[in-house]
Amino acid sequence: MDNLMKIPFLRSLLELQFVSSLIQGFLPSLVLLIFLAVLPYLLGALIRRAGLHSITAEDSLLTLMYFLFQLFAVFIFSFVSGTALSQLQALLDDPHRLISLLGVSAPQQASFFST
Repeated sequence: MDNLMKIPFLRSLLELQFVSSLIQGFLPSLVLLIFLAVLPYLLGALIRRAGLHSITAEDSLLTLMYFLFQLFAVFIFSFVSGTALSQLQALLDDPHRLISLLGVSAPQQASFFST
């Protein structure tokens, strides 16, 4: 948000609370949604260049790669990084409380996955 405030014509627009909240709330989810919509086509092009012998093998590999990407990059990385970063100081003070800190801060990340 600070980088967008440096652009002169966006500064006055971003000072409006509604616009600022809209950008912070929906823009990350929208960018992720667009990327996830384009990703199968990119992966498909890469898989076709791999030279698999059948279309079924290409489709199976595409499905597996897309699922693994969503599982690790989207769900686990977003969930753990969002919860761990919000509780970083408490985690550094007592690393043994990792599970309880994740349990406390996990509901805060629910809005990211519901939008």
